[in-house]
Amino acid sequence: TCTPACQHFRPSVQDMRGFVMELNEAGESSNPIFKQLRALASKFPSKRSTFRWQAQQKTLGHILPCRRTGNNRAEVFHDHNLLLLALYRITYPKSTAAEVNAFLYKANYGSFDFRFYSASQITIAEQRIGLTRKRGSTTAYQAYLPINKQKRWMFWNLPFPYGIADIPREELIDLDECGIELSSADRKIGKAYVVKDANNLDFTAKLTNSIFC
Repeated sequence: TCTPACQHFRPSVQDMRGFVMELNEAGESSNPIFKQLRALASKFPSKRSTFRWQAQQKTLGHILPCRRTGNNRAEVFHDHNLLLLALYRITYPKSTAAEVNAFLYKANYGSFDFRFYSASQITIAEQRIGLTRKRGSTTAYQAYLPINKQKRWMFWNLPFPYGIADIPREELIDLDECGIELSSADRKIGKAYVVKDANNLDFTAKLTNSIFC
């Protein structure tokens, strides 16, 4: 049975909303029967409800009931931008708030509704989807993958074109090394899901950079 909104401010069921909108389109909303139902303990949605649903249909394209917020202010960061934020953090967990804004601007290019977000608004949105600050690792663990260890062995022990074992020393290119401290060159803090643990870090480690001469 279709029932209108009750006195506890629960929204009318969707079937009743659709029925009222069909009556309004057919010009039957002023039928004496429905007027009598409105007068008898609110057994039928009021005209104000009908006008509100018509405005919602024009604005949002549907007449679904809105979520009750308890008069709490709506979040600024919502809709598809929240999904874009989650995808961007997966790809670039150490990005800054300015980089997040730049990405969202490109993703919403041409939209008149787009706005830039403050760092605090981005942080609150990330907390809503379960992202927290984590210490990022500066160790290149992929260097220890079996495929990369095999490539290093092949380079030093196999002849050309698979390696340099048969190349005369005088034909080799000389190179030098220098150490770069990662404490100022690398970002140490990023965002990750709340249950994900951070790797142990060694901030005294240095990056070896090869320079060809």
